[in-house]
Amino acid sequence: MTERSRNFAEAMANPIDRSTFADSLDIALGGGCGRCDTERDHLCVGCSRCRCFDHDNCTRPESQTQAPAPACSCFIAHAVTSDDRERISEAIAYARDIGDLQAQPLLLAQLTGPCPART
Repeated sequence: MTERSRNFAEAMANPIDRSTFADSLDIALGGGCGRCDTERDHLCVGCSRCRCFDHDNCTRPESQTQAPAPACSCFIAHAVTSDDRERISEAIAYARDIGDLQAQPLLLAQLTGPCPART
């Protein structure tokens, strides 16, 4: 058992930490950032990043006439764009590193399966 997985196991023994983790995982599975609790529809318009990043140099679009990225309306939010797939792939690697066996199937479900939003 690695140090990281031991710390995770200790954190999951605490009900408050477990609840916080579940909330963060729910936000992350919905396409947001679990670290700063930024939901998908509250990401920066200019760079599509969360509040974890400095946005002073973001280039904001002149108008909002751009077609929005297709949104998945499935029970588990599928990865629709290549950025979504990359983010989920990184989350899968992290889940493997810490030994989180519960998150891995959920993350894999985001990458697989039919989704009407994918083109």
